[in-house]
Amino acid sequence: MRTLSACSKEDVFSHWKQVDSFKNCPHVTSWRKRISSPLPTNTRWFKAEIEEKDLEKIFIISSDEWSSLSRSFKLVNVAGEFRSHYD
Repeated sequence: MRTLSACSKEDVFSHWKQVDSFKNCPHVTSWRKRISSPLPTNTRWFKAEIEEKDLEKIFIISSDEWSSLSRSFKLVNVAGEFRSHYD
């Protein structure tokens, strides 16, 4: 993973609002709040470029909703399971 630049929490949340417009996933916005609320106030935010070699090392921050979508929190596994669930 290559760090591109520091950014603000507002930048991240603004991006989430853009990508959370999934028509097939109306519950997405609610779990964003549950993920972000417990984060420490001094969390540092960065824009980064994720490279293919990183994908096997990335895990999704879990919440209760994920247990119905996947048995694994590994990004490469969840992506396939999520796609098959909502296609």
